[in-house]
Amino acid sequence: MNKTFLSRHLLIVVSLCCLNSCIYSDLGRTIGSIGTEIPRIVPKATTPQKKDVYIGRLYRMGQRYFVELPMVWVPERRKGYEYLPVLTISKDTWNSIETYNRPYTAMELNQYKPTPIYFEATKLYTGHDPFGKDFITRFKQRDKYGALGIVSAELQPATDFDPKKAEKMGLYGIDGAPNCIGHLEKRHTAVYTYLQPVQMVARVIDIPLSLVLMPLSTPIIISAYEADWEWAVPYWDYSRPCSIPLLPLYPNKKETN
Repeated sequence: MNKTFLSRHLLIVVSLCCLNSCIYSDLGRTIGSIGTEIPRIVPKATTPQKKDVYIGRLYRMGQRYFVELPMVWVPERRKGYEYLPVLTISKDTWNSIETYNRPYTAMELNQYKPTPIYFEATKLYTGHDPFGKDFITRFKQRDKYGALGIVSAELQPATDFDPKKAEKMGLYGIDGAPNCIGHLEKRHTAVYTYLQPVQMVARVIDIPLSLVLMPLSTPIIISAYEADWEWAVPYWDYSRPCSIPLLPLYPNKKETN
């Protein structure tokens, strides 16, 4: 085979990979997940529509507002292959919120002991207030989860915040709570360090495997969607970096019933 033949077919493979949702090999990151812990914000509950409900404690210091959320560290889990979507609202295509790695459920996260993490509610967001009058929406009475209202604001880390010096305003539903921990690094044990050479080899192996899997998996995924095969439909992991930072929104009254 000449170089022109190889180049042409490589271009076809790459084009197929870019233009279609597909599956790629993720052995390297899967081995890297062994001995690795990741942070997660703990939901209060899950609605009948399977939407997680995030509740935080709101504080005020003068004209500034702060939010306290419960956070836990959990083992990272990957299954050796991953989903690559055609279009995504993720900031990182290779770490899309559409994933074959099942996210932790509210029940699973509530089995861990949480620690409080603090954020300043800074930028106004009009998720629940289309007129942008206020980033705090107050209810006439508490909802079924104990929330007095909804905070729709971008949350910035506030590591120096002292809740003892602030005014407590009660519990509020928090828009986009899972998205606010992107600044935290993963935690690793000694096992992760020992497996790094194996991880590096696996990452190299991922390249040829992906070049085979990506074009071959595309028609399978398309057929699976048409046949409504649940195994082919990816999960949505809202804790991953997203270009719409306040997803998911706190559920409305209809969803909480």
